[in-house]
Amino acid sequence: MRKDEGPYIKDSRGLRIAALIAVFLGGVGSLFLMFRIGQSNPSIILMAMFTVWVASPFVGLAAGAAVLKRWQLINETMLYCLMLVIPAVSLALYIDVYLRPRPQPAFMFLVVPFCSWLAMLLFFLAQAFMTRRRSAN
Repeated sequence: MRKDEGPYIKDSRGLRIAALIAVFLGGVGSLFLMFRIGQSNPSIILMAMFTVWVASPFVGLAAGAAVLKRWQLINETMLYCLMLVIPAVSLALYIDVYLRPRPQPAFMFLVVPFCSWLAMLLFFLAQAFMTRRRSAN
């Protein structure tokens, strides 16, 4: 048993599985929508660059979950919640672009991954701050 387990958090395996499924489906769905919206774009290089950029937050979340398995349980739970929120918000925004076409649909496919990376950065900085603060006590 971990030292930080409380009466409400006993095991994060179910949440971990749900988060990994959400990341996978969010990545696949985001790429599908990107290809559907950009299907008239003749530039293969541009589509390849967008593919890497749109997929990168999902790859980062999956890698974070794989690398950071040894975190304290409360930190893991917060990471898994982030892994549920980012794919849901990303897909909601991409679906909106798909259903309500815009003159510049690529804008959303540039901004959403950037904001996802920013959210992950803020999360990891907050975790580092909280861990440092806990170890100082």
